[in-house]
Amino acid sequence: MEALSRREQNKLQTRQRIIAAAKSMFETQGIDDTTVGEVARQAGVSRGTFFNYFPTKTAVLTAMWQDMTTQFARVVDASLSAQMSTRQRIHGIFEKFAHGAEVDPDYLMIVSGELNRDLCTGETPAARAQQLSEQILRIIEVGQAAGEVRTDLTASFLAQMVAAGYISAIMRWRDDPKVRPHKDFTATANFLADSIEPRPPHLAETSVMTSTIDHSVALSALLDGRFSCRAYKPEPVERATIERILELAQRTPSWCNTQPWHVAITEGEGTERFRTGLSKYVRSQPQAPDFEFPREYVGEYRERRLETALALYDSVGITRGDRAASGAQTMKNFDLFGAPHVAIITTDEALGVYGAVDCGLYVNTFLLAAQALGLGAIPQAALAGSSPYLREFFDLPEGRKVVCAISFGYPDEDHAANSFRTTRADIADVATWVSS
Repeated sequence: MEALSRREQNKLQTRQRIIAAAKSMFETQGIDDTTVGEVARQAGVSRGTFFNYFPTKTAVLTAMWQDMTTQFARVVDASLSAQMSTRQRIHGIFEKFAHGAEVDPDYLMIVSGELNRDLCTGETPAARAQQLSEQILRIIEVGQAAGEVRTDLTASFLAQMVAAGYISAIMRWRDDPKVRPHKDFTATANFLADSIEPRPPHLAETSVMTSTIDHSVALSALLDGRFSCRAYKPEPVERATIERILELAQRTPSWCNTQPWHVAITEGEGTERFRTGLSKYVRSQPQAPDFEFPREYVGEYRERRLETALALYDSVGITRGDRAASGAQTMKNFDLFGAPHVAIITTDEALGVYGAVDCGLYVNTFLLAAQALGLGAIPQAALAGSSPYLREFFDLPEGRKVVCAISFGYPDEDHAANSFRTTRADIADVATWVSS
């Protein structure tokens, strides 16, 4: 490589001074409150010089991200030149970010905002993700050649999946200040390393079959991890994360593609007004659901309902027969279990029961999307019993019927109410085969 001329060295040093000045000011007073003039003064250059290097303030952020991806590539280079397994190389790229998140979290929060901007606004769709994927592809290709990475799926596809996991870990860290980077990134790296290992012969007969099996494993992980969350952290969920849930839920199938659902979502003061008013309403008004509640629970349905109730009461220390305590627990439904958000799902009355069925499918997709994004959620028919209040609060149009609500947010995993899990009936109890 040829040595840089003195002029080129000076230009590089000026660029680096501008980036360093922007980094310092962005960290101390925020991006929006920092002007180009302030960055230029801090860097010891004129505004004109600043614009010779960067057309906008946002362009400095892009340059910071490029520096970060350059460092990412160097980590990949170092791992490929060392005697390391594919698993160790995958861990290495995750550990690099986790270490940075511990040492200089403010800087990484700013720089990773570029990635968040791409994913949520589409200003440069998938560009940052593609940069990461291209570097990870190098690790995957070497791993496949060494027999350490499955070959039934293409290296490009596997690299994209690892990159998606890397990005998801960054998003979780950005969204939840209580995430412990080393623990979370290590867990994600382990999961991805397991996923790209060679498949046993009976699972690798065809790429189609393997793809189906892989998807079922991912779905199983979401279903097994999901639970009805009854206690939440107070922190609100970023609007972009909620919009991502809605994007995923919108892929729900429906009869004749009618997509009958409509979602009203609260946040901030809206949630507080809603929960306060609802709690008062239910104490003075009878239930009036738009769809008739179950007439009674009999047989196995009663047994399953009772089992769930007793498990909940036991987890929070309510003894059987304590009507006052169980009643107080029931009332927490109307406090949204402390969630910072609630979604009200409605359907068009003209579509009848099948509109409600379609909305049920939508609710399930919403719940799984929330789980995939690290959120807790709980579907609540209890709130539908107060449909007159919901209708007035959300100014629902005539012809809309309330199906249910979903309270959601970041789960308080240490709360006793979130410590138990419900059981599921055996397949033999719910399925009948007709073979002739």
